[in-house]
Amino acid sequence: MPDDSAAGDALNPPRQWSRRAVLAVVLLAAFSTNLTLTILTIALAPIALDLHVSIGDVAWVTLAPMVVSAVVTPAAGRLADRAGRKKTWLLGIVVATLGMLASGLAPTLPWLIVARVVTGAGTALVLPSGLAIAASAWSPEEQSVPLGYWTSTMAFSPTLGILLGGVAIEYASWRVLFFAQLPIALVATVLALSVLPADVPSEESPRPFDGLGALVGAAAALAALLWMVRAPHWGFLSAASLAVLALALVLVPLFWRIEQRAEEPVLPPRLFERQVTRRALLSRSMVQAVYMGSFLIMPVLLTRVGGWSPGVVAAALLPRPIAMGIVGPLAGVLIRRTGVSGPTQVGALLVGLACAYYAWFDPDMSYWPLALALVAQGGGLALVSTATAAAVTSDSDARDLGASSASLGLTTALANAGGMALLLGALEALGGDLVPSAYSGSFALAAALALGMALLPIRQPLGDELVSRT
Repeated sequence: MPDDSAAGDALNPPRQWSRRAVLAVVLLAAFSTNLTLTILTIALAPIALDLHVSIGDVAWVTLAPMVVSAVVTPAAGRLADRAGRKKTWLLGIVVATLGMLASGLAPTLPWLIVARVVTGAGTALVLPSGLAIAASAWSPEEQSVPLGYWTSTMAFSPTLGILLGGVAIEYASWRVLFFAQLPIALVATVLALSVLPADVPSEESPRPFDGLGALVGAAAALAALLWMVRAPHWGFLSAASLAVLALALVLVPLFWRIEQRAEEPVLPPRLFERQVTRRALLSRSMVQAVYMGSFLIMPVLLTRVGGWSPGVVAAALLPRPIAMGIVGPLAGVLIRRTGVSGPTQVGALLVGLACAYYAWFDPDMSYWPLALALVAQGGGLALVSTATAAAVTSDSDARDLGASSASLGLTTALANAGGMALLLGALEALGGDLVPSAYSGSFALAAALALGMALLPIRQPLGDELVSRT
């Protein structure tokens, strides 16, 4: 690691280890907030049993914070511009910690969902401001160092969460998942007070925030998700189902209209004037939705139908995130040689074929073909994510580069929630979480969507310059 004295001007540190300490504190907070990202999919069945609710209802424990995080993240950037990165980070970690505590103590499902929303809002403040603090502590030539540690932490923490969380659920309680985050977050908060650099007032005028667009967009997303999850239970032609669907159909075009008029829109409409960006975001969103939807219902299949224990399920699903971690860095090299279209289509094909196998899979069958399908799905998503990010950022001019990056995060978060809601709704419509054929139908739907994206080319020549921007 380079000598820390090089960052002195940026941080005004009294000690040479300051920027390393800054990085450590930021990574500690990111680790704590990201720890339960994937293990909650395995915890849904135990939570449903403990709180006496359905799988469809308890799914909001993961859906709601995803939507809130997607909407709050753009606001976090504006808040950091106005109040300062350190203040924003401290506010976020305090809010997230309170949410973790409330989640662990939740006596009812509504309490738990609200607590998870609070955690999601806090996390949305912590992650972007933390990354900015860490990156600014290093010179531009050395920023790959903190970014590398950041990427590794974001990939490693959910994987460790699966390993430890599966054991905790099996031998203790799902509540341990939230309580385990608390000491890590508290240590990071205490250290941050003295380690993180003081905010430096910016001479630039703060950018306006599209608050109305964010609120309407969140309402539209929640209405659409609510319809997908609950319509099979209510009845598609029931008054409640039709009312929620009508609300979503009104709010979506209203959101688009607001974005067209906003000075700093949450999701700039001009980005979608470019064919490459449109196709890349469509492929990314659809494949991400399929991935997260299957990520959610596969553990439910293994526990509810197969009778697998949470610890066994956690270990069994590890090949998927491991494959993502391995393929992700290699995808950039491949894109330099082939462009984005091939990796995107191959990745979508792998995800689709994996889902097709899931539709045929039975928990009593041999595990190893399932492991291969998990590897294919994880590797396929890594290809699609890297290639589409490269396509979108390279297709943007300098003025829109920040907006393009934000659009990737926003569409991914909404796709995650949408995919979960879609497959949960399909599962409910086809018979429920105790009916094996319902899983087959849900996975078949996922396979069809992903395989459809395998037929969508993204025509764009790429080179080293493009990949270096992703």
